[in-house]
Amino acid sequence: MVFITKLLAALALGGIATAISLLGSDTPAFDATLLNTFGGFFLVSLVSFLVSPWLPVMMEKMTPQRETGKVKWFNANKGFGFITRDNGDDVFVHFRSIRGKGRRSLQEGQQVEFVLTQGEKGAQAEDVRAV
Repeated sequence: MVFITKLLAALALGGIATAISLLGSDTPAFDATLLNTFGGFFLVSLVSFLVSPWLPVMMEKMTPQRETGKVKWFNANKGFGFITRDNGDDVFVHFRSIRGKGRRSLQEGQQVEFVLTQGEKGAQAEDVRAV
């Protein structure tokens, strides 16, 4: 790990040639040419190697958690309504937040899945889809 930290610090401070000379290469000019040629691949490989075990965990934390609920009511003429979450709280929903094309609407009692966000006036459903 010390090697990797030293390599990344050297790359950040002075570039590839500095990294090679700080790491104690016997032939920095030759190695710098090789690293310039293959450096991008090397750096991408290094980052991929370090990050890949953590990628599923990072993706899970970055992906919004979806919730489920039932449509309490939806006024298609006005383009909005409310969804009752599984825990009993009501969430505002606007027609633009419903997946699909054209005039999007929901039916009373319909089971839906959505991402909970905080709107100007409180809890709001985004990326709504029927289940």
